[in-house]
Amino acid sequence: MKSPLLVCPPEKLFKDASLASVLGALQALYVPLEIREAHKEKATRVDRLGVWASSEEKGKKLQQLASALEQGRTVCRDIGGSDPERMAAPNVAAYVQNIFCNSVVSVSVTSDVATLEEKYPCLAAVNRCAKDVARHQARVIELEYTGEGATEKTLLLVGKGVTYDTGGADIKAGGIMAGMHRDKCGAAAVAGLFQVQVVISNSLFKLVHNLPQPFFNYVVPTGVRLSEGT
Repeated sequence: MKSPLLVCPPEKLFKDASLASVLGALQALYVPLEIREAHKEKATRVDRLGVWASSEEKGKKLQQLASALEQGRTVCRDIGGSDPERMAAPNVAAYVQNIFCNSVVSVSVTSDVATLEEKYPCLAAVNRCAKDVARHQARVIELEYTGEGATEKTLLLVGKGVTYDTGGADIKAGGIMAGMHRDKCGAAAVAGLFQVQVVISNSLFKLVHNLPQPFFNYVVPTGVRLSEGT
């Protein structure tokens, strides 16, 4: 049984030192989605993480905030860090729908090619090659959160979500292709923000997010990518 205790004494100069330390520890304990799904016994690195606080009240506040932020960061990492097959466009849509199922966030997914060409012509242009492979076809995912009571501010967010970017016909070189599945991290980050909002339930905001997510930018539909090996 692994139950480490994190101790971060109060620091007057850096008032958020405890929160930063907890988030750093949680980042180190994150287990990638593919590993959690393939090896259930490896889904967690520890049984629990203990955090010392100078008072019970401060401890509860720290726990609540760190938990909300980490849940959002987990969503972001799962989408942004997973390989281009596990988080290809349809899989991203399914993941987001599952995460926000029965929550205050409404999810709308557009997949029809004709609709994408009419309403999102730039996305459709990049999707021209990928649309011939069902598991890679583009999606537009719209998220909306509306707090209870009067809304004081509405935020409109757009997150870029290229699940794998070859640069089209201008193929990237020099060893930088390996990380191009992370070109969807913009959309992933905003999806994570919505998850944080679900946890903290801020009643003053309305969030609207359009993810021109998930589309492959590549040259041939069945080309082998660097992440798949050769």
